[in-house]
Amino acid sequence: MYTYLKIGVGKHIEEKFLAAKNEILIAAPNISSSLSKKLINYLERGIKIKIILSESTNEQTRKSISILSNYFKKDNKKRLEIKIVDFNQASLIHAKIYIIDKKFAIIGSANLTESSFNDLPEYIIIHDDNEMVKQITSNFFEIWEKYKNQSFK
Repeated sequence: MYTYLKIGVGKHIEEKFLAAKNEILIAAPNISSSLSKKLINYLERGIKIKIILSESTNEQTRKSISILSNYFKKDNKKRLEIKIVDFNQASLIHAKIYIIDKKFAIIGSANLTESSFNDLPEYIIIHDDNEMVKQITSNFFEIWEKYKNQSFK
């Protein structure tokens, strides 16, 4: 287990994303367009991605959802699954969970945005213990299964 409390925690998340060989699972309330484009690069490398986002009033996140949804429509290999939880089900999915190949699980305060990754003091914990990663993965899928509508898969 590693912990980071500082400005620039995004480099640690991106290092794990870059090392992914099979799958990235993401739960975050906000995502920026540039990081959504990076996710598309991982998809193009053959990485499967599941993303849970909240319906947003944030223009940046709405634009990112549009970018990802457009990619989803063209993704004939079905590597991308997106679940957008609407306001009627939950006002916000506030969890920030990033799971890479079910080998690493990152939890903390960092959204999938440039400001969280580069500019704000954020806290993350990177777990590499199998049992802890299994538990966090199970928690991710609990969220995935609980919220049914606005799913693209």
